[in-house]
Amino acid sequence: LVCESGRSQMFLWVAVMQLMVDCFLVTIPFNSLADMYHGHIWTLPLMMLRVFVVSFFYDVLLQIAALLQEPFAGNDLDDLNMDPVLIATERQVFFNLGQNESDDMPTPLSQTWQAVKDIKDKDEDKEKKKKENDNGKAEKAADTIGE
Repeated sequence: LVCESGRSQMFLWVAVMQLMVDCFLVTIPFNSLADMYHGHIWTLPLMMLRVFVVSFFYDVLLQIAALLQEPFAGNDLDDLNMDPVLIATERQVFFNLGQNESDDMPTPLSQTWQAVKDIKDKDEDKEKKKKENDNGKAEKAADTIGE
């Protein structure tokens, strides 16, 4: 997963895409003149507006793609910066770890917890006794072999 997060698009692919979009944007004024031309000066502002909107749209899309290529790198103001999020999470975790369970629980639940938390499980006692018996048998066997 860490290896995948470090991957980005090939530079050649990005450069070719940028070149094709730029060539398309250069031809938009000619296309706009061919579609909307009338022999009057008042038709030019509408054509200029059309060229501006289309060029602005493509330029913004390419800028967003360039920013998202490496969202955590760079010094731009709009880059994603995880430091404040990590610091806030760390502070919240340490605050929660420093709390006492009796402060966070309702009174009846806290009393029940205090009464039950030190009781050992029967299974743990059985396992300890079994290990002690096995260790004792192994020591006796080692003593009889050594004699």
